[in-house]
Amino acid sequence: NQEISLTQTECTHRFIPVRYHERRLFRELMRGNKDTDFALPLLRRGMKCKDLVTYLDACLTRGKKDVIRRRVFIKSMIGVLWVDVVRVTVCTLAYFGCLFARVPALELLMVGSTRGDMTAAAILLVAVSAAEYLISVYNMDLLIVFGCRMRAMLQGAIFRKAVQMPATLRGTYPTGSIVSLLAVDCGTLALSMMVFPMPVGGLITLPVLLWLLAQRAGTLPTLCCTAWILVVFIMPFCAFRFQKKFWQSQMQAREERIKSLSHLFASIRTVKMYAWEAALQDTVQRLRAVELSWLFKANLLDGVLDSVYTASSSVVCTLTPCLLLSFAQGKLGGEGKISGYANCIGSSSLSIWGFLK
Repeated sequence: NQEISLTQTECTHRFIPVRYHERRLFRELMRGNKDTDFALPLLRRGMKCKDLVTYLDACLTRGKKDVIRRRVFIKSMIGVLWVDVVRVTVCTLAYFGCLFARVPALELLMVGSTRGDMTAAAILLVAVSAAEYLISVYNMDLLIVFGCRMRAMLQGAIFRKAVQMPATLRGTYPTGSIVSLLAVDCGTLALSMMVFPMPVGGLITLPVLLWLLAQRAGTLPTLCCTAWILVVFIMPFCAFRFQKKFWQSQMQAREERIKSLSHLFASIRTVKMYAWEAALQDTVQRLRAVELSWLFKANLLDGVLDSVYTASSSVVCTLTPCLLLSFAQGKLGGEGKISGYANCIGSSSLSIWGFLK
């Protein structure tokens, strides 16, 4: 139970759990000390909201335009966070490069005949795996910092705009909508920026992955994988029109049901309720059946899309290796036996299909 006293510099350069800062802050508040800023760790320079908002305002006022459009605002945000964008892009591509480098390293390990070749291939495989692990950790740190910087900048810009807004315009923007922007929308956008780079990097490097697969598995399995990927990628665009139609029809049926009920309740004045029971029940059931039919169609389409995307990795990793096995038996085995080189190619191709997941 000893008192641990650390300066701000020591708090910045040492790893101290968050609970320690919470206990220290609570202790200072119980003592009645109003100056409690020293109990919190210092924030790194790139995460300060004031500096980010200042840079954003400088980029926005550089064009000297009274009306700030969406394109100008996005361009100004990129002008502030372009270093983070470059770092995340390079690190993401390096991560996928390490993933692809494991394939030839695995092939060298399986093809090696002498002890020296196998030792060198094993060292190369371990080095590539270690590089993949380190780059993935660094990429995660960059993504978290990028999302936090974007959230701090947006929250600071919205807060400054709301505070400096004239009194005539302040009534047009409710307080709840501003609080929702600060608490929900900024956090959702920051979380999207943390998750978005990895799928984009995989989509950019997908041609390289398919080329590696074509060099090892042949044309037929690669075409099957490409066809399935294209089907999965195009399916949401084709289903979007039907999905929108189903939801609009369901909302129209719901509005008609609510409107009919409101008219029915408004017409009831002096007549007893049991006189309207049959008409009310028929109206509710008829309109509710129409609403549920459109809702069922929309949920069925959502379930089909969800099932296809959930089973996509299983389809690629189960059906396509069967094509590879039959292709290898017909081309390399001769009499139904697959050579050692074919086993090597099959193992490396299976690792590539693991990357396709």
